[in-house]
Amino acid sequence: MRLNHRLILNVLGGFLVISAMAQTNGTVEKLTEVKSPEPWTQAPEGFRDVRLGSTPEQAKAVLGPLKCEDRNDWIAGVQQCHTTDRSKAFRVAGEVINTYYFFDQGKFVGVTLSEGLMASLQQFPPATYIELSTAFKQKFGPPTYTRSFRSHGIREEKGNIFNGGVTRRIPYDYTFESVAWENEQVNAYLVSDEKNRVSYGVIETQAWAKKKTDAEKSRKTNVTPF
Repeated sequence: MRLNHRLILNVLGGFLVISAMAQTNGTVEKLTEVKSPEPWTQAPEGFRDVRLGSTPEQAKAVLGPLKCEDRNDWIAGVQQCHTTDRSKAFRVAGEVINTYYFFDQGKFVGVTLSEGLMASLQQFPPATYIELSTAFKQKFGPPTYTRSFRSHGIREEKGNIFNGGVTRRIPYDYTFESVAWENEQVNAYLVSDEKNRVSYGVIETQAWAKKKTDAEKSRKTNVTPF
């Protein structure tokens, strides 16, 4: 059974999220980087007809009912929402993509995209990254950056009812890609996994991206002094 843990890596100043089994002794190497010579001029004004700056009520008028939770534990005044009407779910190649809408102080500031649970359990799921990155390129124009990486090491598959309870250490070696668009107002990016599925993606304002980075830098740990 394929476990869907995520390893967050800081590569050249940008966060990449790789969907994979639990990994140990892993290494990620950048193989190639292509930078567009032209500035990005086709930045989106929102996502799925929800404009950046919209209120949750305005988003509901487009997406239907939303289930929201306060994320004051992370950043005060932030809500994380997702659609509750399955017919309104965001899909790529027929597969549901986990989609979370973020509102900061009541204003829509960004969306995150990641592989759905059912796709992660399929042996031969559709190549959702290829489909979505192609759609992004058609809508947003050439990426600011296109990068390829090699990930290799040992991954640990925990014992479970599907493998007889035996924990195995399995060598892995694969390549994956990321595409990113950015200007002074907005950034967007997508990262593939080893099977060309969507591992993670974002469309957000630069102000929201900075606020998240600042919150992480200032985060206080809840650890007994030692």
